Amino acid sequence: MMSSEIVELTKLLKDYDYQITIETSGIVFQPVACDLMSISPKLQNTTPLEGDWEIIRKHNHERSKPEIVQELMLRYNYQLKFVIDTEEDLYEVEKYVSQLHGTVPSQVLLMPQATDVETMHQKASWIEPFCSARGYRYCPRMQLVWYGNKRRT
Repeated sequence: MMSSEIVELTKLLKDYDYQITIETSGIVFQPVACDLMSISPKLQNTTPLEGDWEIIRKHNHERSKPEIVQELMLRYNYQLKFVIDTEEDLYEVEKYVSQLHGTVPSQVLLMPQATDVETMHQKASWIEPFCSARGYRYCPRMQLVWYGNKRRT
């Protein structure tokens, strides 16, 4: 969504009947042609724990734009995908989703932060019941099951 050519590119692809899914963190809006807007707002768990204070401050200021996410939800078929690292993240998701009008619970997906199957299953033990109670969907990282923690999978 950051590229100035994205609008023209998506319109051209639609002219050729391509199915278009755009994966975005939801911090930039452009009027693209799109069949599914896969929006992955960044939670506090994405903040670097150390490093240049100015970079950390900028990250925290820029990582979440609920007003843009809301606009994307209003204009496109969407899914909201959150990466969950700790149980505290679940409450941040609840707070975030409550700011958005018209959120369809079944379009909210929670995915465990994990680099191995054991960690994914451990986190699933408390993410799945949370999803079930709210009508959200649990989204396992099947690439870990199929290929392990490898790039390009």
